[in-house]
Amino acid sequence: DNSSERIFKLIGGTKASLAGAGDSSWEGLNVNTPYPLTRPFDHQRRAALRSSDTLYCYDLPALFEAAVEQEWLKAAKNGSIGAGSRPLMVLYSTELVVKNANSASPDDWTIQDYLNGDLELVQVNRGAGANDVG
Repeated sequence: DNSSERIFKLIGGTKASLAGAGDSSWEGLNVNTPYPLTRPFDHQRRAALRSSDTLYCYDLPALFEAAVEQEWLKAAKNGSIGAGSRPLMVLYSTELVVKNANSASPDDWTIQDYLNGDLELVQVNRGAGANDVG
């Protein structure tokens, strides 16, 4: 019976404030889920750092959100804005994917498709790391 199942649900804060602690990865999981030994993308983050001394690409939206959140907090602290005017979510982001509008397989495209004007950007909602690039 799924009605008695207890699920983790985010009830405040932002994705960025939770990303540093790893808490956002619990969203939607059963409360009886075992604690993971590694967080999502830990292996990819280490590989990116080793190979090019850089950030892992999935960290960029959360880092940008954290910077925007800090600016809101500073503005509230110095009186530039009212304390209650800060939105709960300071940043919304979405993934845009290039698709071929005139093809039976929209994920396959060439530079000629681009030159012909056959490509479009399509909003895609999928979890981090669920793309087919790389």
